[in-house]
This record gives sequence, C-alpha cells and structure tokens, in this order.
Amino acid sequence: MNSQQTPSSESATMETATEDKKKRPWVTALACAICSLCFFSLFPKTEMEKWQALVDAGLLSMNVFWNGEFWVLITSTFIHFALWHFAFNIYWLWVLGSRMELVIGSLPFLGFYLAAAWISTSLQMTGSGETGIGFSGVGYAMFGFMWPTRHHYPTFKEVLTPSIIRLFVSFMIGCIFVTYLNLYNIGNVAHVSGFLFGGAIAGFFVLKFKRSLQLTGIIALGLFSMVPLFWRTINASSMKSEAYQAHVAEDYERAIECYSELIELEPDNAWAHINRSDAYLALGQYEKAEADSEQAHKIDPDIEETLQQ
Repeated sequence: MNSQQTPSSESATMETATEDKKKRPWVTALACAICSLCFFSLFPKTEMEKWQALVDAGLLSMNVFWNGEFWVLITSTFIHFALWHFAFNIYWLWVLGSRMELVIGSLPFLGFYLAAAWISTSLQMTGSGETGIGFSGVGYAMFGFMWPTRHHYPTFKEVLTPSIIRLFVSFMIGCIFVTYLNLYNIGNVAHVSGFLFGGAIAGFFVLKFKRSLQLTGIIALGLFSMVPLFWRTINASSMKSEAYQAHVAEDYERAIECYSELIELEPDNAWAHINRSDAYLALGQYEKAEADSEQAHKIDPDIEETLQQ
C-alpha cells in the first residue's frame, strides 16, 4: 500500500513543481519595465526639466486629480529621478513583488498594488499637497504584508532576513528624521501608510489575527485616502475666509497670497480675481491690478453686480 502511494505522491509533487515553474510574475515584470522606461526617458534631462515634464503631465498637481484624472495616484509610483532612488526601488520591487505575486497570484497582487498605490499616494498628497513620486509607498506595503506572514510562506522568509527587516525599519524611521531636520524631503506619509495597509491586509486575510481590528484599519485607511476628493472644497473655503480677514485688516500682501492660492484651486473664481485686483491696487501695483480686474470681468461680466448682492 505504501509502495502504491509513494509514486502517486512523487508524481503530484512533480506536477506541482512544474506548475510553479510555469507561473510568471508578469505584473511585477510589467511594473519594473514601466519604471525603467520612465526613468531612462527622464534621465538625460536636467533636474528642472524633469520637474517641468512632470508638471506638464500633471503628475504632481492636485488640480489634475480634482479634475477627475485619478490615474495620477497610480502613475506617480513609476517615476524616479535619482539613480539611487530608481535602483533601490526597482530592486526591491522585483525581489519582494515577484515573490509575493507568485504566492498570492497575479490578479490579487495587481489589486493589492493598485490599492496600495492609491492609499499611499493619496495620503501623501493630503499631507504635502503633491502626489510625490516613486514606488516606495507600494514597496513598504509589500514589506508590511510579507514581514508578518514570512513564517507562513518560506519564500518570504528567504529574503526577509533579520538584517533586511532592520534595513527597512531603520530606513523608514531614518527618513522621518531626515525630513524633520529639513535635510531632504521624503514621502514619509506614503511609507508609513503603505506599511500599515500591507500589515492590515496580512492580518485580515492570512494571519486572521483580530480580524475586526484589521478590517477597521483597512477601512480607515480607505476613508482617509478619499480626503483629497473633498479637500479642494474644504481648502477653498478656508482660503476664502483667510483672504477676506487679511484684506479687511489691510494686510494686503497676505491677502494676495491667499487669493493666489485660492485662484490656483479655482482658476475661474471671479471673486478672488477682483479682490486680488483691489489688494494690488492698494499696494500700487497697477498693472497686476488691471490684469486681475480684466480676468474677473472675463469670467463674470456682471461681477460688480454679483458682489453687491
């Protein structure tokens, strides 16, 4: 009986091994290819030209996001400027991503990637006003998933050695201090939120540890990631109030700053243009005052009557 079972067991093992060899981490490979294409297309440009190219593409602007181009939360993860940033991220994208994709499957991995990109980039945008660039937020989401589940999946444990775990944790904490000391501006919100998202997904689906708590964390991150959808309205209302108060207090320079920020949020805000015109006029900047007045009347020919209502 044992002799009959042994060949069957070996055959099943060989079939499983063959199936595993047929699997390919195509999502990870595609992400690496896109990151590489973006990096090398930007590489010959100067630093200023790189930033201008991103601005022209709308990858850094919240206005583009508010205009419905939500894809910027995903595409910004493919952009890298510095060689070290690109090399570090694409290396770990392949090392972590390929293993994770082969374990959970390509489609679930794609869903994880998109969700992690949305959450980490959205929360980074909420904190800084820009999408930021780079794969780090998604990378930390993968690390957050793989670290607590490494004992369930041997392939995770192979790469996440104690020294590598210390590297990721130290880098995340170190980046916070570097940013706090104004030495370098880093997307720490993306790192931390990605890490928390990955950990919560691991806790809910794999470890099944305090699932209600993990689910609460996932929902909370999802809800917070929706803040940018409404931030424009909230921020615009705040700017209107601050601009008005500064204008009444005759702090014209501050009023102009607020009106300018409001116009950036709402380019067709005739009220902001006409009031900034008045503030410029008070400072003797007549050309700017005239330009704003013309723009206000172009937007709303009846602006004077509107203000009197």
